[in-house]
Amino acid sequence: MRYTGSMSKDPLTDEERQAFIDKLPDDQKNENAEQTFDEAIKCAAQPKQSDQGKLPDSSDGYTDTQTHSDKAEDTSH
Repeated sequence: MRYTGSMSKDPLTDEERQAFIDKLPDDQKNENAEQTFDEAIKCAAQPKQSDQGKLPDSSDGYTDTQTHSDKAEDTSH
């Protein structure tokens, strides 16, 4: 839907929202919307777990050693 100047910016009333939902085709309705929303709120409310300070498990082949050449090739010809 494209916004035009004649469209209201006011939020829908409960009745208008329900009428909009009732007009949706069945394949566009989410019967578990409230549960999905509640789960998203719970997830967002949890403190962020920082990965800083954690070293990766070395058994996966990762090492934190950086390798590089002490000599850089001059490419500024």
